[in-house]
Amino acid sequence: MSPTATPLTPTRRGRERAARELATIVDSQLFRALCEPVRIEIVKLLTAQGRSDVQTVAAQVPQDRSVVSRHLALLHRAGVVRREKVGRQVFFELDGTNVVVRMERMIERFRSIIPLCCPPPTDRKTANMIGKRGERHEYDTDECRRGPRAGA
Repeated sequence: MSPTATPLTPTRRGRERAARELATIVDSQLFRALCEPVRIEIVKLLTAQGRSDVQTVAAQVPQDRSVVSRHLALLHRAGVVRREKVGRQVFFELDGTNVVVRMERMIERFRSIIPLCCPPPTDRKTANMIGKRGERHEYDTDECRRGPRAGA
């Protein structure tokens, strides 16, 4: 876009599509798993201590062992922690790689809806900040005008 060009205004249809996509991003299993303060504390504990069994984790949070076990199960289903059963004990550890991969996918999905809902920034500093790895983000200006692509 040239410095004198008028920024494109996202269409209503594009904004509605962006809102639907944003709802799926924010309502993901990962975000729901991390929205509870106790689960954040459990993630911090596992980060600091490494592989731990339910009893060890439960001894450090104010909930009963059964409640902690349910929190750990939810974190496991969301892909935040790995689980390994050894005899009667169950050990958990943070699955950092999986969390990073999933968050990167969410960021890419969010980045893809920006042109549908948000006008391009008018200042260069903001434009550079939202670009991937410091690159300037290029908006799909045609999509702003015509709306979402078929099958997208």
